[in-house]
Amino acid sequence: MRSRSFVVAIALVAMVAAAACGGGSTHVQEDAGPPDETAPVVTLDLGRYDVVAGARVVTMFATDDRAVVRTELLVDGVAVAESTQEPFTIDWDSTAAADGVRSLQVAAYDAAGNRGESEVVPVFVVNAGQEPILDEDPDQTAGFFAATFSVPANWGGSNEQIDRKYHWTMPAGIGRVVTVLLFDPTVGFELNYSTGTGWCPDSGQAMVELSENDGEILLEFAPGVALPEGQWFIHVGGSNAADMKGQTAAFRVRVVLLP
Repeated sequence: MRSRSFVVAIALVAMVAAAACGGGSTHVQEDAGPPDETAPVVTLDLGRYDVVAGARVVTMFATDDRAVVRTELLVDGVAVAESTQEPFTIDWDSTAAADGVRSLQVAAYDAAGNRGESEVVPVFVVNAGQEPILDEDPDQTAGFFAATFSVPANWGGSNEQIDRKYHWTMPAGIGRVVTVLLFDPTVGFELNYSTGTGWCPDSGQAMVELSENDGEILLEFAPGVALPEGQWFIHVGGSNAADMKGQTAAFRVRVVLLP
């Protein structure tokens, strides 16, 4: 460790040398290095088509090669809240958003202004509505219901006869049925939907396709009037069953009822 007297001596020598050379500034510009052009990496702690109601703490996982200084939450592309301290969490009041499918995303910024964005995650906002319990749910819980299509190796039927139907009791005051089907896009099935009253799919109503991605279909039934109370069903059918002999396709389905 240097003594204090040694450090002072070094400083005096530097001043004398500068005076001998005719004076001038003794400041030396340090190399600031390359500019920071690396954007933060950020992810959101919500899964696709999670159900959100009321107040929800949204947690963001943000990293940067230097430091993250601010994060923000975007709902349908509009920033609604921000956080400037780790851990980066935001209290989101979902009642400020309309019920239905909302697109959530988080963004993170570093001190240089670089912005990183997470994947856009669709969620169900369900404050005035509810999730029904499907009749084949062994645990009698709302949420995703997991099931499979299995085609016997000796299948001899038509392509449209592989199907599953799930029933629920429709409460009063419902005007929209929104449902999502998630499945493995590598299988050969072409999955399709219908919904309607009663136990038989003959009384079904076609659902409007909101979006379709690989392994993900989002549909809605909203005739513009209050839906009748009583027994309803969601019918999930598989096409090209003859081409899937001896194979099994797993899928998950979720139903949300909204005013």
